[in-house]
Amino acid sequence: MKLNEVMQKDQIAEMLKKHNLDPKDVATKAALKAAKAIAHRCKPYLRENPDPITSALLRGMNSNELILIKNVRLEDRKPKDTGTQKHKILNDYFTQHYGQPYRNALFLTGNMTDAEIYGSSSTAGGSEYIIFPVGKYSYIWSPEVGDLYRAMWTNGIEKTLSRWGDSYIQDNLIEGIKRGNEIMMRCKLYIAVNVDIGDHHIEFIQEYIRMEK
Repeated sequence: MKLNEVMQKDQIAEMLKKHNLDPKDVATKAALKAAKAIAHRCKPYLRENPDPITSALLRGMNSNELILIKNVRLEDRKPKDTGTQKHKILNDYFTQHYGQPYRNALFLTGNMTDAEIYGSSSTAGGSEYIIFPVGKYSYIWSPEVGDLYRAMWTNGIEKTLSRWGDSYIQDNLIEGIKRGNEIMMRCKLYIAVNVDIGDHHIEFIQEYIRMEK
């Protein structure tokens, strides 16, 4: 075993001890697996958001798994609430003005309350997750639109796009997270960490990511 591998194992053991985590515990094993995957597979995101736990992208999901690695349906996503025609209008609009069909994307937020609403939307219940896009990604958000679906519900699609369509931006992600507005993100794959895994486990993941930079 190489010296740096031994040193890393010792560091991990110290970190687990520091956070009072049992290395044999299922949640601890999941946290370590997630931390390693995030550190090595989410480098573009970690460069843009170097503190992804404090400034977390959140998503409510109908799952209770501790860790998920999921593909994103970028081409043939079927809308849950918007309706097929409105979904197409929005995708055509975003493609024309911002280069991508951003309703075929992950819908994320920095607002835990909004994440909780979507996470518990099924009768089976759900959980809130911290999201880490893998590899290349792009995103869009508006400082003036908290949630596009709600805006359309109140104002209609034509008025919504006329009033706020040109307010979307494709940078300043951390500000979007802080504001708690809807962030539409296109990526092929993402890692999701259940917030219910526990504070100590999340703190361990955060420290591991910093160690690996």
